[in-house]
Amino acid sequence: MIRSHFFFSAITGRPHVVSFRRPRITKKKVRVYLDGSPSEISRLEAPPANIIDTPNRRLDSLAVTTKKKQRHKEGQPAIPRVATETWQALSKEADALAKLEPWDWMWDDQILGLRDPKTGEKLLCCIIGALEVVHGLLVFRNETGCRHLLSVLLDDNPAQTMTDRNRGFDRDLLQVEFVGKAELTNVDRRVFSSIGFSPSKSRGESWPLFRSVFPGCYPWYLTQAEAETLIYVLPYARAFSIYLRELANPNIGILESGIAFLLEDYDTTKRPMNAGDLKWETMLPPPATPTEPIVIDDVTLESLRQLPQEAECELELDVSYLTFPCTAPDRPYFPNAALAVARDSGVICGFTCTDNTDPQGKDALSTAFVGALNQMRCRPATIYVQHKRVADALTSAAAELDIEVLVDPRLELLNSVREMFEQSLRA
Repeated sequence: MIRSHFFFSAITGRPHVVSFRRPRITKKKVRVYLDGSPSEISRLEAPPANIIDTPNRRLDSLAVTTKKKQRHKEGQPAIPRVATETWQALSKEADALAKLEPWDWMWDDQILGLRDPKTGEKLLCCIIGALEVVHGLLVFRNETGCRHLLSVLLDDNPAQTMTDRNRGFDRDLLQVEFVGKAELTNVDRRVFSSIGFSPSKSRGESWPLFRSVFPGCYPWYLTQAEAETLIYVLPYARAFSIYLRELANPNIGILESGIAFLLEDYDTTKRPMNAGDLKWETMLPPPATPTEPIVIDDVTLESLRQLPQEAECELELDVSYLTFPCTAPDRPYFPNAALAVARDSGVICGFTCTDNTDPQGKDALSTAFVGALNQMRCRPATIYVQHKRVADALTSAAAELDIEVLVDPRLELLNSVREMFEQSLRA
C-alpha cells in the first residue's frame, strides 16, 4: 500500500519532494516554503505592488498595530476583523484537538467529508502529523481545493507532477497548524492575549496557528466567515479521529475505501461517532480549469509575421509563480513571471511579471512571448516549454507564426537562469 503524505507549513512557495520509508510503506512529504525577499524586484517589469519582506519566514513585517480599532500601514494588506467571541470559541475547539493528538494514529489520506451548513459546498478535512513534522488540520474547500487534495492523493506519478513550479500554489484551504509560541506573529499574539488564551499543553508545539489559503496567494489571517467554518469543522474532526482510533483496523483511507461523508443528522454532543453516521463515497479530482490561450492583437501579430524565421533559432519560454509575495489590499499574492531565454546564446530575451488579476499567467506569457521575438528580431523555429499548460496557451498564436511548440520537462537553461535570478533577489 502506498500512502501519499503532504505536509504544508504556513509558509508557501517552491515545492520539492522528500521520501521516507518504513517496512512495506512509502511515504512522501511535500514541503512548501518561502525564503525572505528583498525589494530589488521593483527594478524589473513587476506589478505595481511592494514585495513583502519576510525575515525568519514569519509574518511579523506584515503585522499591523491595533489600538482602539484596527488599522493597517499604507500599502500593506488589511488584517480581517473577527469577533472576540468567535476567537474564544475557535481557540477552545482547536485546543481540544491538540490535546487529543489524533496524528498519533491517523494518516492524512483518511478524509472526512462535510457540507458547509451555510453554502452547501463540500469540505474535505484531513489530519496531518503522521511524520512528526507538522501537526494540524487542513480543510480543503471549493472545487479548486478538492482538486488539489484528490490529485495529490491519487497521482500515479507524483515525482513528475512536482516538477511543475506552480504545484503547491493551487491550494484552496483553511488550516490549523500547532506550533511553538515563537512561530506566532504579533497579530496572533495580540489575538490570544485579548481573549486570555493559552494552550492546555504547557510544552511543545501546541499554539494554534490559523490561516486561510487561496490559489496564488500567501497564507493569510482568517475572516469572520472562515473562523466560523473552522468552528463548525473541528468537533466533527475530533469525533472522526476518535472513531478511527476505536476501530479494530483503523488503517483505512481514500485509496481503499473512498471518503467518509458525514450524515447530516449526527450530533457530536450526544454520542460518539459510529459507522452508521458515515457514507463512504468514491471521489475523483474535478476537471481542471481549461488553459486560456494567449491573445495577441492583429496589428502585433502581423508585425511578428514580418520577422524572418531562422531555422537554427530556438527559444525556451515558461511562466510560473515567483516565490516572492506582493502586497494587495486584501491579502498578499504571488505574481506570475514569464521568462524567455534564447537556447543557443543563453541571452534573456523577455521577462514579465503580472499581478493577481492574471491568475493563469496568460498576460505575462503573452508579453514575454512578443517581447522575446521583437528582441531577437526573428521568429524561432521552435519554442520549448516546461509544462503542457504553457504549451496549450501558446499553441494557437505559435501556429499563426509557423512556430513549433515542444514540451521539455527539464528546460535546464531556463531553470538555471531563473534560479540565479531568484538567488540574486535573496542576496
